[in-house]
Amino acid sequence: MFGNLKHWGRWLPIALGIWAVCAAAALAAKPVTPAYTIVPFVSPLPPQGCTSAQSEILDLNDCGQAVGFEEFSDGSSTSVYQALHLDIETKTCTVLTRGRFATGVNKHNQIAGQRMSDGRSVGMFWKAPDDPDPVDLPPLSNDTQSWPEAINDAGIIAGVSLDDDHASVNGVVWIVKVGQSGVVSVYGPWQLPPLPGDPQGEGLDLNQVMDGSCQVTGASIGADDSREAAVWTVDVDGTVAMPGPAQSLVENGASSLAYGINMFGDACGMVGVGNKSLPFLAPAGLTAEVLPLPRYTQYGRAWDINNFGDIVGQLDIYRVTGWIHGPGNYYAYLWKGDNPIDLNTQIDRESGWGRLLMATAINDAGVIGGLGLFDIPWRGFVLIPNPK
Repeated sequence: MFGNLKHWGRWLPIALGIWAVCAAAALAAKPVTPAYTIVPFVSPLPPQGCTSAQSEILDLNDCGQAVGFEEFSDGSSTSVYQALHLDIETKTCTVLTRGRFATGVNKHNQIAGQRMSDGRSVGMFWKAPDDPDPVDLPPLSNDTQSWPEAINDAGIIAGVSLDDDHASVNGVVWIVKVGQSGVVSVYGPWQLPPLPGDPQGEGLDLNQVMDGSCQVTGASIGADDSREAAVWTVDVDGTVAMPGPAQSLVENGASSLAYGINMFGDACGMVGVGNKSLPFLAPAGLTAEVLPLPRYTQYGRAWDINNFGDIVGQLDIYRVTGWIHGPGNYYAYLWKGDNPIDLNTQIDRESGWGRLLMATAINDAGVIGGLGLFDIPWRGFVLIPNPK
């Protein structure tokens, strides 16, 4: 009996080793489902004689639509901008109006954007993607241009009012109402007051109305054109908006910008740390904290945050590849809690995409918009989470 035990004791480790190798080989052979399906952001019918030169997603709503723009070129010096509306479920695009592009979309599929007229930016509002007659969003009385950046479900729009030489740049909000007959009424704009001592400001994002107010995030602009991330509380009474004073999101007036804010008041953006600009999270009522970063990060921005606290952005990571050394290596990133995730590792390697360069928007369903390398160097993409 003891001889048999000795025999098994000799061969058991070998058998276990063989089993482990076979199990590892089986796991390696089993296909791994990528975390996301990637869809290019491209119009179905480019202008005759033109090819696509660039596209970008600027906003996503929680119903699964994305808006942005696509630029075309016919090989000459002229190019055309085209606004797009992408339906995630059917993966079809609708051209809004050539010569215009969209910057924000809410759950009602109301869209904010802009067009160019005589070299000036004119803010616009579409009550629906197929709206043939969008209305203008006027600038402040002393300005000549308007640039909407975001729209919430109540029809409040945050953006910028400016003059022709950009000597005057002011953060503003508008309120847009659509009547039962479809008539659109625009109220405002109202200026977002900058931080004490600063002459200017800009509004870049806003959250939903809760308890009669919403929050706008962006930056207060100094006389030297420096920017400091800020947030404004805007009280809303029907068709009247009452912006409160700016609150800084950073300590010691650090150079910074706030690009996104969720319904709880958590904001994200970028902040100067030494000679670097790095992505930050500013939890509601608190100052900015740099997000967890991979080693050798040189630069980063956090572009958007959803109501679950998931953040998307981009990082420039110093890497060595062959004989190429140095920065300029941009990667699209997702932060879930303290975990930074390179989105390039989350898609099918055989998808045909090169590097995903930046992630610009995320909704509460986890759908992500951004841009990367595909058929052209700057192609917008949508990442749709796959069932686990």
